[in-house]
Amino acid sequence: FRPRHGFSADFAFLCGVVFCFMGGMGAVTQAEAYIPLREAFQSDVESARQAASVTWEATIAGQWRGVWMLETLPGAIWFAGMGAFFAQNGRGRLGLLSRIIALVWAVQIISWLIPGGKPVSDIALSINALTVPIWAFCLGISLKRE
Repeated sequence: FRPRHGFSADFAFLCGVVFCFMGGMGAVTQAEAYIPLREAFQSDVESARQAASVTWEATIAGQWRGVWMLETLPGAIWFAGMGAFFAQNGRGRLGLLSRIIALVWAVQIISWLIPGGKPVSDIALSINALTVPIWAFCLGISLKRE
């Protein structure tokens, strides 16, 4: 795949690295914010609980609509590249599933950018939240067969 599609293969790989880095960065940020905010929320002081609740909502919004939404673009490019790679190397079903995931992620980011498109974006996210683990499972089975 690489010799015939050098630039696109490299670009897809780079997008995959960025996708993984952004997802990990968002997860670490949330994990580190959770414990101190949970402790503040369990406080007997009402103002501390309210502040913790507002801060947690802001953290979630920043991760959800910030880092994790922005990772969908490199994720879509990476999955499209993986789809082409799998299709050309005898794994057509896995390639098709990869391209479907890429398409749904493209719909997710585009609908998020369009005013009033948030419900479509959320549906696309839900679809990918279900299909990406299935894709990973199928990839594992495919690799185990070799």
